[in-house]
Amino acid sequence: MTTLQTYISHLCTSHTAIHHSDAEPHFACSADSAQTAMATRLRYPAVFLDAGDFIIGGETGHKLLRRALSMTFVTHVADSGHATEVQAAFERTESLLMDFVARMEADRRTGVAAVRGVQFVGAEGHRVELEGAGLYGWMLFFSEELPLKLCLPDVNPFEE
Repeated sequence: MTTLQTYISHLCTSHTAIHHSDAEPHFACSADSAQTAMATRLRYPAVFLDAGDFIIGGETGHKLLRRALSMTFVTHVADSGHATEVQAAFERTESLLMDFVARMEADRRTGVAAVRGVQFVGAEGHRVELEGAGLYGWMLFFSEELPLKLCLPDVNPFEE
């Protein structure tokens, strides 16, 4: 698990509406095969973290690795045709998502290493509607920017 994955897992454990644990799992990341986990073992509300593509940015002498991330919050509804129940699921999961964003922002400002590069400026939230599975919620796309050292290691990995 990466530092950010461990951090999000901890937030899932400590959040009063989620209570993630080994016995009652509510969190998965892309490294855990989140889609399989969602179908077979996760409890709701469920939280997924996924690391996507990256770009190398910055300027000469100061390179940054800018990685695309997403966090998804979904919950199950008994009746996908019941508009009030579906709307309540959207409201619950959006509230959870905003709790996480607020906590991560506060921790970033106080210097918590796991979230030092997390950027929410320009983040996009999108509804998740998996009607057939009865799952509804929100997905937030955001980024992480970390310094990138482009130096060869002490032991050259290339044959000369």
